[in-house]
This record gives sequence, structure tokens and C-alpha cells, in this order.
Amino acid sequence: MIEKPHCEKKKEPKRPCPFCMKMQASLTKHIQRCHKNEEEVKAAMSLPRLEKNRAFRNMKKQGIFKYNANIMKTKDVNEDSMKELLKERDHGNDIKLAMCSLCKAFSARKHMYRHFRICKAAEQTDCPPTKVVLRVLQEQDYPQDYVQFLDTFHNDEPGLLIRNDEFLKDY
Repeated sequence: MIEKPHCEKKKEPKRPCPFCMKMQASLTKHIQRCHKNEEEVKAAMSLPRLEKNRAFRNMKKQGIFKYNANIMKTKDVNEDSMKELLKERDHGNDIKLAMCSLCKAFSARKHMYRHFRICKAAEQTDCPPTKVVLRVLQEQDYPQDYVQFLDTFHNDEPGLLIRNDEFLKDY
């Protein structure tokens, strides 16, 4: 008789709660139970099933965005701090991340084209979504138009020189 190898159950990843920033494996249940008095949660609970799921997905994205923005503000952008950042899907540790400019979803840069095809925030606007380099999260005091302008430059030496030029930032 051949024995089957013991299969391990896949653990759900822990995600930060957008309200209390606690890491939770069952984030939707946590939000429904612990934050049921929040206006955003009340509104989501009254929606039909598909829209309710979309609302909770957006809350998860908010929590990931707040968590990553906090890490990027407190630490320098380097290989070690990039490994601490959360993303929506697990593509491995050595993946370069980018953020959607419209819905603030984090994904691997090379997979952003997939996200752009299904981005629900793009349906509500005329401007197409763009990928935002994570270095931009450190500079929260600049207007969004300026940040998107800086993000159009390539990640080569001249592009990095322009992005980091203090004179342009102050102008």
C-alpha cells in the first residue's frame, strides 16, 4: 500500500486592518466583528454580496497601502525594506513592486499590466492607471500631479537624477 505524503494546508496571509493596523489572517471577519460601528463598514454590510466583497477588498487595499506607506516613511528605500512591504499576491521575495495610481493596489511591476485590465477604479475615470514607483511614497508632501510627472521618467541614471533633484522639487 502506497502512503500519501501529508499535505500542509495553505495558510492565509496576514493583512493589516485599515482601522486598527493589527495583522489579521481573516481580515474580513475581523472588520465585520470589531469595526462594525465604522461608517464605511456599515455601508459595506448593507450592499449586495458582490459589491460587499468589492468594498472589503478595497478596505484590504487601504490597509496594505497604509502599512507600506508607514514603512516607506520610516525607512530608507533599499533591498531590505522592500522585502518588508506587503503586496496583494505573493510573487516571491525578490520581486520589484509598484503601486496602481488609482486604486493604490500593490503588485509586482511585471504583473501590473494584468491589474490595469481589471482595475475597478479605472472604470470611474477617464485617465488610465499608471504604475507608481515606491520611492514616491516617501515624499507625501508633493501634489499628486507632480508625483505622476516624476514617475514618467525611466529608472536609469538620468531619470533618478531628475527625480532626486532638490531644485525641481522646490520649484
